[in-house]
Amino acid sequence: QEMNAVSFEVVQAQGLEAQPEILEAHFTMLTRYLIYSPEAILTSPGLPTVLQLAIAGVPLRHKDPLKAVLSFLVQIVNMQSPLFENHLASWFTANGLQLTTVLVLALADTADQEVTRMRMPLLLYALNSRFGSAYQGWLKDAITQASFSNEIIDHAVKEQFLKANLNVEHNKGRFQALVQDFADICRKTQTSDALLAYQLA
Repeated sequence: QEMNAVSFEVVQAQGLEAQPEILEAHFTMLTRYLIYSPEAILTSPGLPTVLQLAIAGVPLRHKDPLKAVLSFLVQIVNMQSPLFENHLASWFTANGLQLTTVLVLALADTADQEVTRMRMPLLLYALNSRFGSAYQGWLKDAITQASFSNEIIDHAVKEQFLKANLNVEHNKGRFQALVQDFADICRKTQTSDALLAYQLA
């Protein structure tokens, strides 16, 4: 908890972009704690602050700090423990849309390509697996409200992606491929025709 406070104060004072290595070290450490001593993290009163710091770190363009943040979030979402329901379920209910929105925008624009092909699909799949229809609602709102730099991402393409997401939500491989293709479409390295492959369940 003391380490959380120190990291948060440094970030607040200097900004995430100025201190990406602190963010990387912080979330790498927290992920290790989650693996070996999850109770220490899940019962910490500082956990909501940590999660808000994670959300703030998602738009970073620095690859390694972002990988550390996403690895931490994947570990959190996949946590199989009664402590999740006691200490985290309400946070995700309140902040799931905000988290999903920053993830979608990072996927579409700011995240390093390696991240869009590895960590980001894993996290989105974990969120979908854990929260089901709630996640689908967050994703729909995030996609519908988002403004993308690629003008081809219009209402029709957004609807196509959302339908495809529902079609493949229980197939991990196809789900992750869809996320990667959507990132490529947003970045103009792929056309929206790529979504046609996912229109049938």
